[in-house]
Amino acid sequence: MKMPSRGSIKLRQTVNEYCRLHDLAPFEVSRLYDLQRDYRQPYPNGNKSGVYVIYSEQGDYIGKASLLGPRLSAHFVWNNERRMLVPTMKRWGDTPPRYVQTVATRHAYEAPSLEEYLILKLRPRKNRLKASGSGSEVSLI
Repeated sequence: MKMPSRGSIKLRQTVNEYCRLHDLAPFEVSRLYDLQRDYRQPYPNGNKSGVYVIYSEQGDYIGKASLLGPRLSAHFVWNNERRMLVPTMKRWGDTPPRYVQTVATRHAYEAPSLEEYLILKLRPRKNRLKASGSGSEVSLI
């Protein structure tokens, strides 16, 4: 899988747009974390609340967490040789994701709003939007 540089740039731009719209200081967007190369290092912003993006050839996934490190650890486990992190969910099929990127928020309550904004703007294939009641609700698969 090629590095998702366009996706990473678009993520940064969209996060900055969100911060400008809400008159917030910019959030910290991490570098790309390579699940095959960086597996010995902790996840970026792992001890902070925020939003994460999992990049895959089959589509990206956006999620939120009050602590990013433990949440990402629920998505990935060591392979048998302990040489890389592999996904725990079958949604990824035969081609597992390769990269993760995080956005640290200052407060955990900011993460759900940022997550919904990113899903609406970036339209990742592994997230679903469904209408509900008076507004739209983000439904994660």
